[in-house]
Amino acid sequence: MFKARSSWTLAALVALTAVATAQNHVSGNRVDISGKAVGVVGDSGLPVCFGDGSWGRCPVNNPGAPGHGCDNSLGTGGAVLMAEGMPSLSKDSMVLSVANLPAGTTAVFMQGRKLSNPSYPFGDGLMCLGGQVLQLAMKRTVGGGSMFPDFGDQSLSRAGKIPYFGRTVVYQVLYRDVGFVTGTGRFDTFNLSNAWFTSWIP
Repeated sequence: MFKARSSWTLAALVALTAVATAQNHVSGNRVDISGKAVGVVGDSGLPVCFGDGSWGRCPVNNPGAPGHGCDNSLGTGGAVLMAEGMPSLSKDSMVLSVANLPAGTTAVFMQGRKLSNPSYPFGDGLMCLGGQVLQLAMKRTVGGGSMFPDFGDQSLSRAGKIPYFGRTVVYQVLYRDVGFVTGTGRFDTFNLSNAWFTSWIP
């Protein structure tokens, strides 16, 4: 739990808890979402659930660049979440990094047990997480980006409470974005990156 949360964060997380659902189908070492193979156990994973129109329509007619989330107030294609390292509990070197965020904003790194199928509108973005959702860390952006874990943070597997036998999870970043206003008159204070699928091994 976070010791302090702003009103926008509380509102977003309460709404997320209320509506997060998931449907996915596991087969062997691959996960299939509506016929799409989206990952192999043992690598760092791969990006999924984009705001470019391939996974659903962005809620305020704000499609992002290919591979990104829905566009934000920067107008540069939306936030993009990436990961690198080894998703192994015995030698965890995984690091999540997000770029293309507004300067000086707050980013919430989240983990879901499943990939929501389909994704659904949430704020100015698309929510991709389903099942049990954990808030891993809250970070301030530096130069339009952020990362977790950073120096002094606990490892990603420990923060996500990955069990000793491993687990398939999905990551996504929720972030504050107050500058995006559309002609529809709708205005939300937060947006989302794309998601990242990872299969943890012992």
